[in-house]
Amino acid sequence: MNIRVFLLLCIFYVGGYENVFADSFRLYSPDHRVAWGISIEEGKLKYTVAYDGREVVAASQVRWRIGKDTLGDRCTGLRPVKTFKKKLDYETRGAHSRTKNTYHCAVYDVDNGELSFRIEVWVAGNGVAFRYLAGQGGEVDDFTTFSLPVGKALWAQNSIGFYEGAYRKYLSGNLQEGQLAGPPVTVKCDENLYALISEAGLRDFAGMALQAVDPQTFRVRLDGVARCEGEVATPWRVVMIGDLNSLVNNDIITDVSAPEAEVFRNNKDWIVPGKSVWSWLAKYPVTIANMKLFSDWAAELGVDYNLVDEGWSHWGKTEEESWQKLKEVVDYAKEKGVKTFIWKAYPDRKGIAGIQTPERRKAFFEKCRHIGVAGVKIDFFDRETQEVVRYQTQTLEEAARYRLMVNFHGCAKPTGLSRTYPNEVAREGILGLEYGSAWQDQNTVTPFTRFVVGHADYTPFTFMKNMMGETTQAHQIATLVVMDSPFLCYGGNPKEYLEHPAREFFMSIPTVWDESVVLDVSEIGDVVAIARRSGKKWFLAVISEHAKTIELPLDFLGKGNYSYTCVADVEGNQHHVEQGNGIAVKTDTIKINLSKAGGYVASFTR
Repeated sequence: MNIRVFLLLCIFYVGGYENVFADSFRLYSPDHRVAWGISIEEGKLKYTVAYDGREVVAASQVRWRIGKDTLGDRCTGLRPVKTFKKKLDYETRGAHSRTKNTYHCAVYDVDNGELSFRIEVWVAGNGVAFRYLAGQGGEVDDFTTFSLPVGKALWAQNSIGFYEGAYRKYLSGNLQEGQLAGPPVTVKCDENLYALISEAGLRDFAGMALQAVDPQTFRVRLDGVARCEGEVATPWRVVMIGDLNSLVNNDIITDVSAPEAEVFRNNKDWIVPGKSVWSWLAKYPVTIANMKLFSDWAAELGVDYNLVDEGWSHWGKTEEESWQKLKEVVDYAKEKGVKTFIWKAYPDRKGIAGIQTPERRKAFFEKCRHIGVAGVKIDFFDRETQEVVRYQTQTLEEAARYRLMVNFHGCAKPTGLSRTYPNEVAREGILGLEYGSAWQDQNTVTPFTRFVVGHADYTPFTFMKNMMGETTQAHQIATLVVMDSPFLCYGGNPKEYLEHPAREFFMSIPTVWDESVVLDVSEIGDVVAIARRSGKKWFLAVISEHAKTIELPLDFLGKGNYSYTCVADVEGNQHHVEQGNGIAVKTDTIKINLSKAGGYVASFTR
């Protein structure tokens, strides 16, 4: 061994990188708890992920294609060519206000017969991200696998188009061949140890779904192939690791995504998170009179926005007349101190042209800016093809030039675009309240599955008896804290909010947070207990599937006395809440009696 190679291997080991034997390497997180392994076994390139020596992802294959060439099957050499440490510190918006993370990173050269490619890997104490690089373009497909340890519970939903399937519980080792999963997929690896599989940095590539190829293994399934010109850099494949608190506070998806785009330099004051009223689920037709009424209600409630949904395009006999009438509604809301979001379909729909071309989109944005619209809700993508993904990226870039916020609907999972384009203030990709009923089983699963990877426009919070399902009013109020969305669109009837005795309390709940803490009692599909801080004020929210009594420590609070106000279930009456107040300190423990599908919310002010 020459001195140069010897020194390289020494650097690898000291910095968290270890050469196990020829064509086999490990890369450790800065805290040395997470280990990424990569090796060649009988010509096949395999990777593993472990946490404290416990298997998280068993030996899985690196396999992808460029043109007619399949990569990862006939490997003859593997070597590290670059190692570095990545420190990140940037503002975020959602579960917490800032992220500070450090990664150990490496780039490996892979000889694949006559071809070669590279793998870039980032490892932190809360997970791993990896992607593939190549110097030549062409038609690209991905067949990476994720092999799970047998006998582990996992939660997945089967919609891979618009991502509105119900999350169900499965067991690794019992997956049905061909079973589909639209990420994220969350796996319970051990007591208080979870893994979550998803992707990040998706900007101009086909989106990644997963498909079971054997009882314990998922393989990547792209929504069509991607076509790449010049050098190829795939999106990142992400495996988050940790307890439930670590998952909720995990930033890997945004960390590996591109930093904030240049278009936002010194130009972000118009991106204002807030709450919105919405007529759709409240069963008010989208008429001019009703939209003015909802703006009145928004003003009375102190809500920032009114969302004018599908229907406004038919207000006039011509397109121009419809825009004039919409301007009348926007101007009316402005007089009330309320801003307006408007709905628009991506495809042609009900005789109205969509905005699926750059020319149509630009013309639409120009009109939005002219009449003073604050944001747009763009709907019915229904796919995750490269064309759709590229369109959404370009839409955010162009919308920023017109100072428009964006809420994507009928769309796939978040993949970190909100870091690059902070004007993406909401994204659906979730089984939401618009399906006509609240489900406590979904509400106690999605905080640790779908919401982990980014904001979701669930359109929560209704007191309408025909939409509450079995959930209680306290449960509904708690979703305002549990469900993360900077643009929080209320799905209920504003008139019921105005008349509710707890109105002052629930209208004080913010939409972005400085800090979030998942309490130990939380269990996927059973109970969610989360404390979130905004400024000096803490909110504690609990939602449950089953009736139970729990005790929660208040050790998330700071020093000193806090005055608190709470809203809780009324036993035997899902349509009423009881309110209380008192003084609390961080050494206190509170006892909560939860109804079936119940909830509890408290605010703490020092």
